[in-house]
Amino acid sequence: MRDDGTSAVQVSARAENATDAPIIAGMFYSIAAPDVPTPWRSAAFNAPIRFVQVGAGESAALAWDDAVQLPAGMYTVTIWMFQVEDGRLVLRDTDAAEITL
Repeated sequence: MRDDGTSAVQVSARAENATDAPIIAGMFYSIAAPDVPTPWRSAAFNAPIRFVQVGAGESAALAWDDAVQLPAGMYTVTIWMFQVEDGRLVLRDTDAAEITL
């Protein structure tokens, strides 16, 4: 906990492109109570989505370093990874981890 009452949250993710054409990937993360069936809707915090172009056969990393103001307790951090296809976001993967603030 920082002096201003916030907690530092650092999240990193890597988008991998196994295709033979460049893609645009979008990622964001959410912090929610554990075992919530729709954490993106009931999140205590949602990071803004960020986009990155990933070349064919390459990968790209994104990292967040946020100060969040949440009560102390257990939370689930979920990263949401999308691919932009025909102007739409298509969910490609998620990953989650438990944290204690």
